[in-house]
Amino acid sequence: MHGAARAVALAVAVASPVHVASAQGNQFPPQLTRLTKAECPQPLDLPVLDQLDRIRAVLPTLVKRQLGQKPNPNGTNYRNWQVLGAISLDPTYPMVVPGAAHWRAVVAGRCGANVAARSWLLVLQFPEMHAINSVGRFFVALTRRGWEIWASG
Repeated sequence: MHGAARAVALAVAVASPVHVASAQGNQFPPQLTRLTKAECPQPLDLPVLDQLDRIRAVLPTLVKRQLGQKPNPNGTNYRNWQVLGAISLDPTYPMVVPGAAHWRAVVAGRCGANVAARSWLLVLQFPEMHAINSVGRFFVALTRRGWEIWASG
């Protein structure tokens, strides 16, 4: 693979729906636009090249823990999902993805350049949600507590 095709292959992770069976409660991540500086994460710095693989490995746990698995009163739920895209917000990431600079600036404006550079933007689809809530943007980073979805946007 060369150039743009390789960037898309590495940055956009298309996956099959994943099912995580659990009835745990949820702690839905706050909206990025409503975060205060004090609520921003303190991400750890990691080598860039294997972060996406690490995120994919923990994503079922993150979705289960932070979005919940119980059906909503209207019958919708976050149990089944798929990754539509994953973008590193690190300006030195070897694959340039259109839109990354915009989201990096938004995160940097809210939480600082360091948080932005150490975060990923994940776009997830939830086929069992109503259309308006069926696609979500989530910001993910590795902190001392482990990988976490620290904001939605």
